[in-house]
Amino acid sequence: MSDAKDALAHATQAVQAQASPSALAALAAALARSGNGTKALAEADKAVAAAATSGAAHEARGLALLALGKGAEADAAFRKALVVDPKLHSARVGLAEALLAQNKATEAVAEARKASEADAKNGEAFAVLGPAILAENPKNWNDAIAQAQQGAFVNPRSTLVQVAVGRIFEAAGNMDQAAAAYRRVMEVDPGNVAARAALINAQFRKGDVDGALVEAKKLVDAVPDSGDALFQYGSLLLRKEKWEEAVEPLKKATEMGAGGADAWGFLGLAYQWRGRLSDSREAYKKAVALAPNNLTFQTNYGLILALTGEAQQGVQVLQRLVATPGYKEVAGHANLGKAYAQLTPPKTDEALAAYRKALEIDPKNAQVHLGMAWAFRKAKNWDESMNEYRKAMQLDPRLAGECENGLAWLSVAKRDLVEAKAAMARAQKVGRNDLRLQANMERLEKALKEPAKPVVADTDDEPEEVLDINKLVRTLQNGNARAKASAALALCEAGKDGVEGLVYSLSTEKDMGVRAAVIKSLGCIGPPAKAAIPYLNAIANFEAQIVGTPDEIKMGIQQEELKAPAREAIRKIQSR
Repeated sequence: MSDAKDALAHATQAVQAQASPSALAALAAALARSGNGTKALAEADKAVAAAATSGAAHEARGLALLALGKGAEADAAFRKALVVDPKLHSARVGLAEALLAQNKATEAVAEARKASEADAKNGEAFAVLGPAILAENPKNWNDAIAQAQQGAFVNPRSTLVQVAVGRIFEAAGNMDQAAAAYRRVMEVDPGNVAARAALINAQFRKGDVDGALVEAKKLVDAVPDSGDALFQYGSLLLRKEKWEEAVEPLKKATEMGAGGADAWGFLGLAYQWRGRLSDSREAYKKAVALAPNNLTFQTNYGLILALTGEAQQGVQVLQRLVATPGYKEVAGHANLGKAYAQLTPPKTDEALAAYRKALEIDPKNAQVHLGMAWAFRKAKNWDESMNEYRKAMQLDPRLAGECENGLAWLSVAKRDLVEAKAAMARAQKVGRNDLRLQANMERLEKALKEPAKPVVADTDDEPEEVLDINKLVRTLQNGNARAKASAALALCEAGKDGVEGLVYSLSTEKDMGVRAAVIKSLGCIGPPAKAAIPYLNAIANFEAQIVGTPDEIKMGIQQEELKAPAREAIRKIQSR
């Protein structure tokens, strides 16, 4: 049995014998070290309630809060422990850890030095001092490893010390020595959360993403309230582009304060790819606040601001970014181009200039050509937009669906129904099924058959390049009838993420045109929309009243017209 398990067993027995403040504090500390922060905090709170002047009780509370990733609250608990007992050097070590968790490296160095100078045999003080020195200045690696190894010399069996040694080696890219330190921890304490997480990270850095993901899931199952474990698991899901699965663990990690700015940035990315752009914006906002010098976070934040109705703010963020001395990244210039195009009215000349700057850096970047196609569309320069769509899919055939769909929209704008249908068919062949495009094309076809009426290309329904699912659901609930119908058709592209909003609308919406759009979108989504089957069955099996008020009879006739589309949607949902 490991040291941590032994400590937990002994502490549990002590509390069972007599739940004294000291026994409760020891149990809380043991629970915290085993990764069970929630239970640790409950026991620590009992200890503090029983003995408010106990330094050990406040220290145990700090350890529990650290285990939960709540650095600021842990900071306060450790400071309270030191007020009660200024000679409690282990609480000062905890304070240094809490400061480090809050990215306050200089303060962490100062507190860790005080602890190591006060007790030269306190290996854990040196273990915290090493990483704090490295966080304060990455160039001081030699000093950092020297301090950590001093801690290992003083207390070679301390798991905290060996984890610190491993992390410092890992920071230098020396994965073999890092892994050796983590394995020493596992020899002493096989269940040590920090060491297991570090070994999983080392496995990932060696290229075994799948294996690391499996181990990360096991760790989360073992310690579900460990913020660090959740952050690691969510990060690996993100690497595998499992956006939907990554959201929950990353969200929990941020709530626990684990992962710092990276956790918020990764959560923003997961939300972004799920189409939850409003949520993405808020996550990136926090990431940028925590790490204002992280250019990647600024790049994404500026784009998401532009896509969520704050285009001017997005332009400002991205203008500052690309003005950074030495900045030569495609993404910043491309996102600036997109942001300019989102302004009201759009600044298409500036957008195209930004895209051209991106192409100077990478002339064969398909995504930039796709962005230029969008900008030319905003400028109503249909021919140039078509040229850019063709360039984009030539450079990256994976963009064929998006590009063919764009070509179809442009053909509608040019009133070329034949080419619009051909491009839409090509888009559908590779899986791009845009119901709004179909609806717009049907309006155009009908108008062309009535030459007495002017043919006006309707571009109000033109899709956003990135869906904001939250915004579409809000429109579906609160917009006018036409906006609701357009939002319903748009949610087809969200797949299973759009089903909940569509089903809710189907059960509450009275406008028959909107209901028809919802039914069509659910059929387009197919099997992932199986939750809608009971509601569609109710429509498909509807029996109109023979007698009733004129309004009831009229509604009954309209309901009858929805029966066939409902049956067709059911067939599509159940056919694959």
